[in-house]
Amino acid sequence: MSMADFNEYVRKKEEEGGSNEETDDNDSYFEEGDEEEVESFRELKDEDFPLFITYKRFTRMLLITYGIDIQKQQKKIAEVDDVEDEEEEFSLNSLPNQPKNSWFHFVDYDLFYDKYWLHFSDYYRKKLDPGLVFSEFFVIKGTDPDVEYLSREDYRTISIRKFPVFRYNRDEIYDLFERYEKMKARNRDYDSVDLTLAILRAAKIKALGDPHIHEVYVDECQDNHIMDLALILKLFNRVDNVFMAGDIAQCIARGSSFRFQNLSTLIYKWELDRTKNNHNQNDTVVPKQFELNINYRSHNGILRLASSVIDLIHHFFPDSIDHLSRERSEVGGPRPIVFKGFQAETFLFDVFSVDERMPNCSEFGAEQVIIVRNEEAKKSVGNVGIVMTVFEAKGMEFNDVLLYNFFTHSPARQKWRLILSALDNHSKGIQTFSHEKHYILSSELKHLYVAVTRARQHLWIFDEDSELSEPIRIFWGKDGWDKSGLIKVIQSLEELNTLPTLTKKSSSHDWNRKGKLFFERRQYELAKLCFSKSENEMGFKLANAYNLQKIARSSLASNSYEANVKSNFISAAKAFETCSRPVQAASCYKDIGMNREAGDVYERWDMFEDAAYCYLEAKAFDKAGKCFEKAEKYTDAVVAYKDGSLYKEVVNLMQRHRERIDEKIFRRITRFVNIYYRRENNKVMSKEALSILSTHEEQIELLRDHAPEELLKVCEERGEFQDAAKELHLRGKFKEAADMFIRSNDEKDIIEALQCLLDLCKVNILNIITDTMNQSILEELKSLCLKANEIVTVKLSKSSKRSDKLKILIGELQLYSAYLSDDLDRVRKCIQFFKENEKVDTEFHGINMWLKIVPQSYYESEYWHERLQYLIRLWGLSIPYICAVTRPYNVRNISEIYNDFENIFLVCNDKNRLNKRKILTEHPFRQCKSEMGDAIENIDNWHVYEIDDIHQTILKIFAPYIFELTLDVNQKGREIPEISSHICHKFTSCQKSNCLYYHVEPTPSVLHQRATLARLQYTVIRQTDILYHRRLIKDEQSIEVRPMQRWWSENLIKVHFRYQSPQTSCPEVTYMMIDSLSYQVCNVLNYDFARRIWLKELSKDPRDFAVMLKCMFVFQQLRNEWGIEEFSWEMSKKISLSHPDNTPIGFGYFGYFYGYYQAIPVGKRLSLFFDCLYSNYTIKAITQLKLFIQYAINNSELVNLNNTDAFGDLVSLMEFKVSLIFAISPGYCDFCLPRSYLVNYFDVFTAEPLVTQTRYCYRRDNYCSEIRYSTEQIQKLLELLIRKDERYYLTIILRLIRLLVLIGRNEPSSSFKIISLFKSLIKNDLVHSGKAKKYLVESNIVRLVNILKDDLKETSCDLLVIVHYQWGGISRFQELEKSGVVMLKYNSVESFHSSLWKILSSVVTEKTSSANKLLSQRADVSVQNTDFIVGKEEDDNENDDSEDDEDDEQRFTISREGSEVATKIQVWFRQIQEDPRTLEAVKRIQYWFRMTNELRQTPNQLVRDKILDKIYNDTRNFCWNKSYWEDAINHQGTEIVRTYNMLLKGSTVDVVVELTKLQDKMNKIKNQLQKTISDRSIDDVKLESCLNLEDDLKFVDINLIFYIDFFMIFMIFTKIHGIFF
Repeated sequence: MSMADFNEYVRKKEEEGGSNEETDDNDSYFEEGDEEEVESFRELKDEDFPLFITYKRFTRMLLITYGIDIQKQQKKIAEVDDVEDEEEEFSLNSLPNQPKNSWFHFVDYDLFYDKYWLHFSDYYRKKLDPGLVFSEFFVIKGTDPDVEYLSREDYRTISIRKFPVFRYNRDEIYDLFERYEKMKARNRDYDSVDLTLAILRAAKIKALGDPHIHEVYVDECQDNHIMDLALILKLFNRVDNVFMAGDIAQCIARGSSFRFQNLSTLIYKWELDRTKNNHNQNDTVVPKQFELNINYRSHNGILRLASSVIDLIHHFFPDSIDHLSRERSEVGGPRPIVFKGFQAETFLFDVFSVDERMPNCSEFGAEQVIIVRNEEAKKSVGNVGIVMTVFEAKGMEFNDVLLYNFFTHSPARQKWRLILSALDNHSKGIQTFSHEKHYILSSELKHLYVAVTRARQHLWIFDEDSELSEPIRIFWGKDGWDKSGLIKVIQSLEELNTLPTLTKKSSSHDWNRKGKLFFERRQYELAKLCFSKSENEMGFKLANAYNLQKIARSSLASNSYEANVKSNFISAAKAFETCSRPVQAASCYKDIGMNREAGDVYERWDMFEDAAYCYLEAKAFDKAGKCFEKAEKYTDAVVAYKDGSLYKEVVNLMQRHRERIDEKIFRRITRFVNIYYRRENNKVMSKEALSILSTHEEQIELLRDHAPEELLKVCEERGEFQDAAKELHLRGKFKEAADMFIRSNDEKDIIEALQCLLDLCKVNILNIITDTMNQSILEELKSLCLKANEIVTVKLSKSSKRSDKLKILIGELQLYSAYLSDDLDRVRKCIQFFKENEKVDTEFHGINMWLKIVPQSYYESEYWHERLQYLIRLWGLSIPYICAVTRPYNVRNISEIYNDFENIFLVCNDKNRLNKRKILTEHPFRQCKSEMGDAIENIDNWHVYEIDDIHQTILKIFAPYIFELTLDVNQKGREIPEISSHICHKFTSCQKSNCLYYHVEPTPSVLHQRATLARLQYTVIRQTDILYHRRLIKDEQSIEVRPMQRWWSENLIKVHFRYQSPQTSCPEVTYMMIDSLSYQVCNVLNYDFARRIWLKELSKDPRDFAVMLKCMFVFQQLRNEWGIEEFSWEMSKKISLSHPDNTPIGFGYFGYFYGYYQAIPVGKRLSLFFDCLYSNYTIKAITQLKLFIQYAINNSELVNLNNTDAFGDLVSLMEFKVSLIFAISPGYCDFCLPRSYLVNYFDVFTAEPLVTQTRYCYRRDNYCSEIRYSTEQIQKLLELLIRKDERYYLTIILRLIRLLVLIGRNEPSSSFKIISLFKSLIKNDLVHSGKAKKYLVESNIVRLVNILKDDLKETSCDLLVIVHYQWGGISRFQELEKSGVVMLKYNSVESFHSSLWKILSSVVTEKTSSANKLLSQRADVSVQNTDFIVGKEEDDNENDDSEDDEDDEQRFTISREGSEVATKIQVWFRQIQEDPRTLEAVKRIQYWFRMTNELRQTPNQLVRDKILDKIYNDTRNFCWNKSYWEDAINHQGTEIVRTYNMLLKGSTVDVVVELTKLQDKMNKIKNQLQKTISDRSIDDVKLESCLNLEDDLKFVDINLIFYIDFFMIFMIFTKIHGIFF
């Protein structure tokens, strides 16, 4: 505001003041509560400024702005600090009709005196002054803004100069303060500092906000606490200027301890904080203090006297007030007059001619006042004019002031003599000043200062006790402080006559204006006096009414006699009503609980809404309802009628005014009255109550909730069979629902009837899984099928076009009929139908029914093949569900999987509670008591469970069932030689009755069928892994898992993987079987056996070459590069030797390093062979293999080469080596080999040696040397095996003979030596087998090759092939080609594979679609990749070689198509591994998981937190769900995907846990409420409260679900966006 604006504002105010003076006689009064208050500070507008407001009103505004309920805060304090004490036993809470108004709880001095001081002990009341005590309380709690109140120790140490009053009584004062605070909190009372502290706490949390305040002016600041001013500074932190004005000498307000020095310190500190926050320390402004020492109210005569009082305060109490310069006036005036020697009884008459007993005497005017020390002194003066205490007069001005008996009634009494010690000539005989004895003078001198400064023109002083007043007269006299004399003393009537008339009569107008001033100051007794003088009857009555109200309130606060209190309030109420103040009148009645009378007052004045609320308090519900109706508050009216049990009026009113009644209230009361009349069996009113609801849907809903039986009757009466059927279905009464649906002529309803019956059929079929099927259940199933068939044949026979749903239902009916008749073919057709239509639930049951039917041809391969396929399909449907429920690594579409299995097991959703599921009473799960716990509630024919409990129960029941099916396959499969045994080498001509081998004429087709069955059998067996690792089967069943799996794994490798002979093995069929194995099964073989068992055994004993060869061949056949690398790593582990001669078996001397001889396993050579081979260093590879084979032959017994499997693997290596030697012979490739060699070695491993350039081939001499060496190795092994056991090793011996024949044919220079070897074997009679002799007796290499060729073609499983590289030359095997030997021509690796494909067995070419290579390129996803995707677990039993947990999901859920995704994740994972924050985050995650998992796994824990389990499982399920991973990968370009983020913020998890617990508690409460509502024995009040609570809980339920979802979404968000908080 500019200066011009300010001047204009002053001018307008002066004009308004003038106009007000002209209208002072009007009847407008500033009454309590009449001021137009802004409810909130933030609602202030520009036109409200400049804003003039008292601090009290300002605090009320702030309480509303911040939403502070100070009484609730006091209640909390009382609950925390509830200490009993004899003096604290007093509590007004026990008083009847205690008002709730703020006036009864705001503690000012008057209320403190009436409500608290009088209840302290006599010891304190006699010793201490209540006003000083009350002021000292605010020294403790109002002087330090940084704390709510000083501690006892801090209070003891505050300055005695600044606060000298209770220098020696501080512990007593603090004791009183503590008691006062406890009593106040218990009564929910509060004082001004409590208000300030509450607002200050709120302001520290939230800024006040707009509107922006530019300047703040605070007048009379000495009447406030420092705490109040600190609040102002805090609130207006952005103001440009703060001005505070006051007079410290006038600090007599009870409860104030103000000093300007403290204020300056506060402002300076505030300024420092403000500039610090604004980061501008150089802009700090030091607060300025300036003095207003020119007084425009009083003249110098009065001011000099006042200054002398200040001098006395400075002299005795120098630190109690600030040192300011003397006040002065621009004008002079008469000295104050002191009357001495007059009698008190006649003083007023003698001096002022005033006597209340004489009507015609003079009287004091409206601008003259008599000021006395206290209330008792007022009574002694009488009714002679305006008489006020010093405290009452503070803030007012009068022309003339008579200070009457101030010293006589002063509590200081004789202590006033101390002031003479300030005068040098009067100090003798005066006692020495003592703070302890004379502290009261500090307060009394301030009171004196206030009293003398009220006068504008004349100040008169009279005291009847001249002894008590003598010290001050001396001090003010000419011989006193000021030698010129500050007073004039009148001692006789003669001196008095020299003075002008002292009394000045005032006009009615003056008295009326003064009366309004007193009225506004709430000094109603004085207002009455003034209004009576001005003959303002209305003003007098109003002031009298307010005065009566004040008296009544005081009587209540002081705990007066109840009858007197009531009488006082009634008098005030009647007085207010005569003044046309109904609100105030009603307020008086309400203060004493006379609410009916208050309502009568409001009703007489047509204030119907207020009247209604009063009648409600008085329980006059009829009158309350009528008044609400008159006020058109129909919602409140209907509630009032209901509360008064006036239910007919409720129904009538709701019918008339439904649209104007709150919907929530309408719904509640409608339900209530309907329940009430139905409990009363009042059918007429029940119909009337139901008719309140205008729509049919609303009526149905109400009857469903509270009158279900009536609902069915109503629906039947109205012909609404569909609604009745739906209601029955909702209750789980499917049979009854079907009957009701049938009664409808609508085809859709009849289909629903069929659905109900088939659902019951499904419930009966579930007994197959629970193993509770019996004859009675079968009869029930037949009955249901007959009824369903009747519907189809009768009700739906005329249907012109069948819907898809109907077709599915008819198919389901046919399935149940086929099962009842044991018709496998019909069941099979139904299964296929449901599979084509993607009806997973019915297909699932169809498979179980098919498996349950046992045919006569149980062991026939065709049936067994089909049984295995159905089991695999059953597992395929089940495994995703098992993963989703337990530990769902990479499970897609979890919700769909849950829905499918809930449909399978007829588990229904609860629409109102998403985390609950329900099953029918007749559900077979209900019979499984050990697996199925108790329902959390039973509703009609439903039993409700937690969703997690339901899914866990499904697993508990289904897992043992499917395991038993698999166990049966294991037992029966071992009895089927086609799967479990080798083919007998005599084929079908074997005559042994006890031969355990498979007798069949082997052909590629037979071998393929056999391999297919083996693959299916092994696939089924391996599915039990998930049950084992997820601990879903019993301990006795778990024991069987590992041995069973190991047996079939060994059998698969031994019988079906290993190459046996050209008659019984077809490599292309073998590798086609390996290729058709699922990725998971291949990985199991790699990981479970090759790595975890064989490689582990090998690491313990590198001498076991049998295990070594088996392990390496499985790695190579399954192309497990990581396994090969791990094998190489194991074979690279060196040992230290004492001497090279001490090298153990299985090791080779490595060298001397770091002072030690070292040896390395011989198996390293085998590893190097493959490394060199894949690196195309074929010669080096052959060298390493040659040395390995030689060592194996030389130490066969010591390296565990002692069975056909081990020697067969060794011979395969020898065949491989010879084939490689042929491939890198000098020149281009031109040699002949069996097709099986080409498949086993070049197609499976590498064909690169076949196209090796000449510079990488052998020289002629080296080639011949290798041929000779190989021949010698073969000869040595051949002789070894013949000596060992020719019959046992016959197959191996024949393979070696054939290999020698091949060497002789491919390298003619060696043929002589080979034939010589054959002859020596015959000559020495070492060989007796006819198959071997036919080779050995032949002496011509060409004929030997023909024998070989015929041998190979015997069963069409192999043939001889000429391998010729097309370089332009002619093959040296043309003669063989002419004899029918196939020539494989090629000029590249690709053309080799293509040419080889053309000569493979027709079985392979028919069964596979691969165009180039037999072995399909499997996804090269390493185990590490998979470990990263799904995580790894460790088994509890670390000592069991094969009992460790596997990567479950890499077997069951990672498809080959997922390899690309896995590779991307691997690359990304390696990137984030480099982040330094990763290790720390992972450690925190692992710790959280470990602690949670330990909690879950502890068996002896008596109390388990299932909610924590749920949060743990749900969150982990999400983070392991592959679909979310892929979604994250799709967005990795814009946001780096951070995984492994199970480290959620602990508080978030805690919130979710607590919210979920609350939801469960709430559900239990809701169920109990429903039971209580249905109980006819409860009273109406309880029924009403239950209905209200049920309605509220619906809203709370929605909010709880929202918050739970919100926090779960938050956790999901943190999962996607990272864990590095």
